[in-house]
Amino acid sequence: MQAEPGADCGTRPSAAGAGMSAGGSRVDRAVDAAVAIATNHGVVVAQPSVLHCSNNVVVHLAPTPVVAKVAETSHRRQGAASIARELAIGRFLASRNAPTVPPATILPAGPHSTDGLKLAFWRYCPHDANAEPDGHAAGYSLAALHDALSGYPNELPPFTAQVEHAGAILVGEPLPALAASDRAFLTDLHKKLSATLAATPLRVRALHGEVHLGNLLAAAEGPRWVDFEAACMGPVEWDLTGLPNEALEAFPRVDRSLLGILRDVRSCCVAAWCWRSPGARTRAAAGRGVPPASAPTQAPLKTSHRLPTSAFARTGSWRGATLGGLRFRFPCEGAALLECCFARDG
Repeated sequence: MQAEPGADCGTRPSAAGAGMSAGGSRVDRAVDAAVAIATNHGVVVAQPSVLHCSNNVVVHLAPTPVVAKVAETSHRRQGAASIARELAIGRFLASRNAPTVPPATILPAGPHSTDGLKLAFWRYCPHDANAEPDGHAAGYSLAALHDALSGYPNELPPFTAQVEHAGAILVGEPLPALAASDRAFLTDLHKKLSATLAATPLRVRALHGEVHLGNLLAAAEGPRWVDFEAACMGPVEWDLTGLPNEALEAFPRVDRSLLGILRDVRSCCVAAWCWRSPGARTRAAAGRGVPPASAPTQAPLKTSHRLPTSAFARTGSWRGATLGGLRFRFPCEGAALLECCFARDG
């Protein structure tokens, strides 16, 4: 499953599968593992290339139209059962002609295990990695995806598991890069948002779980969604938190009040996840798949709580905000939480 390049992974140049060094960098290990397993199944790999690197390393096994998605087993979502569930979702959606990229069929899709890594193979989807994502098209393709997901027969976790995980990070994990006062701020905010969420009536359905424009490929036949690691049960508004406002045209019954709450919840969660692993990979994670520069300007954050002094001044528009060379692009009123998140990153 491919996504746009950009994470600082220490990627090596594309090379032939034979002769690749073992035991090297994280990306080297991922490429070597993908090439070895694919080759063992008769797949010709002449020039593997890394398409993306964040929690997973995504490798195109060129010239074969297959992509390997490689994860370290330490990643919280990437046990064999989680990968098997993502593949099952992918197959189900392909059977319903959903706007997605299906698992590979020219070799066993997985999950495969080797050297502390878990792998799955997906069909390569040619796409324009430089295409400007369109919010309207994203909204309508997401609505079509939701229609296809509505009949998914297997159990999915609640979206609140992601929220609870973020809270556990803030409360129980060492976050040495985060000042104690800022940690207390985020922890308190997470508790308040969780309480608000718990008191809010919700209508749940099957969701993608991690919708943003970085998980949407601009293919010739139309937008195609990828990455179903976070698929869950939740309100449709949870899948809209990472899209620009023009995407809401496809969801005329959206609860705008609930969407505002969930955007703040999402931002708080992202801040927790980012402080867990600050640095270049964190910057790439926050920059993936967020709205293009044409998205509507957001109003200044209006809250009664204090933003940490480490946060840079709010510009009144996410479109123009930058920090340490990072273009700040998260489309919600809770965006200032990410300003906090990156204030000391790098």
